[in-house]
Amino acid sequence: MPEDWREAELGEVATLSAGGDKPTIYSPVQSDKCTIPVFSNGINNFGLYGYTNSPKIDEECVTVSARGTIGFVCLRQEPFVPIVRLVTVIPEKNFLTAKYLYLYLANVHIAGVGTTQQQLTVPDFQKYSVLVPNIKVVTDFNKAIEPILI
Repeated sequence: MPEDWREAELGEVATLSAGGDKPTIYSPVQSDKCTIPVFSNGINNFGLYGYTNSPKIDEECVTVSARGTIGFVCLRQEPFVPIVRLVTVIPEKNFLTAKYLYLYLANVHIAGVGTTQQQLTVPDFQKYSVLVPNIKVVTDFNKAIEPILI
């Protein structure tokens, strides 16, 4: 590993949060009133659950399913609302980009805890180790892969 790279806990280089309840204003289909996607932990259609009128997350980030389909990673590039069992990971821009984090997390084994129903909790996920290159490498990497991930 180059000297100016390091391993860090995910919580040191990103902000993690758990999805909330289904929005009060909600539609299973997109409409004039409900244009913002609502995502859950499902795999089908990248977890699209329905639509609402106002986003909770409005910056590029990564989501990771936290129960059932634990570890299903998606890059989110448009405003959206995450609901229960979905962890949102917003990278600290002076360390990582969402595209780098998406490809990194999509290529590591993400496991849950629990005996009856496996789940991934924010406190446990914050402790996951992530490789953090220097910011120039991250920026160059982002420029190279951006056309592929748009």
